[in-house]
Amino acid sequence: MFNFKMVFALVLTGVSLSMSIGQRTVTFHLDATGIKDNSIVGIRGNTSPLKWDKSLKMRRNTDNYSIEISFDESVSTIEFKYVIEKKKDVQWEYTENRVLNLDDSKDTSLYHTMNYIEVDIDNLEPLSTDQMLKDFALVKRIILDVHPGTYRYRTKEEIENILDELQNTLKSERSIGAFYLTLSKLLAYIQCDHTFVSYYNQNSTIKTVIHRQKDKLPFTFKWVGDAMVVLKDASPEKIKRGTVITKIDGVSVSKIKDSLMDYIRADGANNSSRMAQLEIKGYQFRYDGFDVFYPLLFPSSKSTFELEANYKGENFVLHVPKITRIERSKILKQRFTDHPVSREDLWDFAKLSDGVSYLKMGSSTFFNDSFEWKEYLKNVFKEIRKGKSKNIIIDIRENEGGLDAISEELVKYMLKGSPQSSEFISKSRYLKFPESIKPFISSWGDPWYFDLQDKEYTKDGDYYSFQESENLESHDHKISKKLKADIYLLVSPINTSAMFYLTKFFKEHQLGTLIGQETAGNLNGINGGQILFLELPNSGLTIDFPVIGSFSSTKMENKGISPDILVSASLRDIQNGKDIELETALSIIESRSQ
Repeated sequence: MFNFKMVFALVLTGVSLSMSIGQRTVTFHLDATGIKDNSIVGIRGNTSPLKWDKSLKMRRNTDNYSIEISFDESVSTIEFKYVIEKKKDVQWEYTENRVLNLDDSKDTSLYHTMNYIEVDIDNLEPLSTDQMLKDFALVKRIILDVHPGTYRYRTKEEIENILDELQNTLKSERSIGAFYLTLSKLLAYIQCDHTFVSYYNQNSTIKTVIHRQKDKLPFTFKWVGDAMVVLKDASPEKIKRGTVITKIDGVSVSKIKDSLMDYIRADGANNSSRMAQLEIKGYQFRYDGFDVFYPLLFPSSKSTFELEANYKGENFVLHVPKITRIERSKILKQRFTDHPVSREDLWDFAKLSDGVSYLKMGSSTFFNDSFEWKEYLKNVFKEIRKGKSKNIIIDIRENEGGLDAISEELVKYMLKGSPQSSEFISKSRYLKFPESIKPFISSWGDPWYFDLQDKEYTKDGDYYSFQESENLESHDHKISKKLKADIYLLVSPINTSAMFYLTKFFKEHQLGTLIGQETAGNLNGINGGQILFLELPNSGLTIDFPVIGSFSSTKMENKGISPDILVSASLRDIQNGKDIELETALSIIESRSQ
C-alpha cells in the first residue's frame, strides 16, 4: 500500500536538508553599552541577505544586541557595518567596513562594540625613522605656513627650536604610540585648543592603541588643586566619593599631572582648561586626555594599579584592576543610574522650585545625531513662559563646544536689544593653500579654504585680515518675545569654542550672571575657523588644525573668561555631594527675592 505520509515526510526532510546544506550561520553580537534602550539597531552589508540600503534588525538582550544570519557556503568574505536608526536617520559606524573571512565552521559567533574594530597591537610594525621624518615634514609645513596661531603665543625662534628639538629625537624606529606622543607635544606647544593629534578622527589601529587597551583607571575623578579626588568608582573596591588618590604605582599624582600637561592642548596660558582635560568623566561618547596620555607616558605590564589614598584623614593602599573604557562605562551605568550614556543625556530641564527653572546643555556636538535640540529649546522656553519663571539657571559646565547654531538659537531667547559689534578680526596666514599638502587634507563642506584670494582682505604683517566674522554678533537674534527673567549661566574650564563665544557674548551683553570657574578659550581670540584634518600617509595619524583665527583688536589678558562670581568645589563639597555652583545660583536667587 502506498504510504502518502511517509513520502510527504521524506519530501519535507529533503527540503530541510537542501535548506541547511550549503549554509553558514553567523551570530553577530553587539555590545549595548552607550546605545540607548529605545534605539533600533541593525546590520548592513554587501552579501545577501545583508544589503547596504536596508538593515536587518538586531534583537536586544540584557547587555547586547544579537542576530543570526545564514550565508551561502560559496561566500568567503563579507563586508558589513552596524547602524543605529532613529526615524529616517541612519547613524553608521564611523570606522571602515568590518570584514569577516568565513572558515570551514558551520557556526560562528562574533562579538563587537559599536565603532570599535579590534587590532592586535603586539604585532604592529614600529615606524621607521624615514616614515616619521616624512610625516613630521608635513606637520612642520602646516605649522610654518598655514596654522593661524603659530606665532600668537610663541616667537619664531621658539617654534624653530621646538621643531628642531623634536625632529632630532626621531633617529630610531619607535611605536605608533611613541610617535603620537612626539607630535602631541609639538602641537600642544603652539597653545591652540583646536590643534591636536585627534582623539576622534583616527583609524581603527590608532584608536586601538590609545583608546581600547585595558590600561585605564577604574574610576572618574576631579582635580582639586593637585589632589586627584574620586567621583564615581567602577572597581571591586567601591572607592568612596571624595577619596583622594596621592600616588599611582609609586608616583605622586602631582608629578603625573605635571608630566601630562605638556601634551594637552589649550589656548594660551589657560592651564585651568588643561587641568580640566586631565580629568576622567568616563563617558563612552567622549574621550578624556588622562585616559589617552597616562598609559603612554607611564606604561606598565601589570594588570592592576597600586593606589595610595586618603579619605578624611585615613591613609590606605588599594590594588584595583586596570580596565577598558567600555568596561568602565558599563559598570558606572550599573552603579550610578544618572551616569550619561549618550550626549543627549547631558541635556535636561526641570523646575527646581516655584519661579526657578533649570536648563542643562552639556553637549553641542550633535553633528551626526538625530537629537532635535532646536525643538527641545523651543519647548523648554515655551514651558518657561507658561510657568512664568522669574529665574532661569542655564548649565553649560560640561559643554566643550560644537555646533555654533545651538548657541545662536539659545541667544535668540535671551538677547534684549541689538548685539554689539565684534572686537575680533578673522585672520589667515595664507591666501593659497600649499598644493603639496592638499592630497592629505579632508574636512566637511566645500573646500573654500583652499583659495582665499577672492575674499576681501588686507595684509597685516604675516597675516591676511578678512572682513567677515563668524562670532555670535554676526547673526540675527530677533525673536518675537524676550524673556522677562533673571538668567544665571554656570560655566567651567572646559567651555571652549562655541561655548567660549557664548559666554563672551553673554558677559559683554550683560544677559545675566556668570557663576563658576574661568572658561577655556582666550580673551585674545581663538583659532577655530574651519577645522581641517591632516592624515599623515606613513603613520596613519590624523591631526586636527584650524585655518582661520579670530584675533582681538586690542591686547587682552592671556586667559579665559572670568565669571562674575567665582566658585569652585572644595574637597569637602565633593565628599558631601554638593553642587556648589548650582547652590550658589539658588542662594543668590533667594537673597534677591527677599
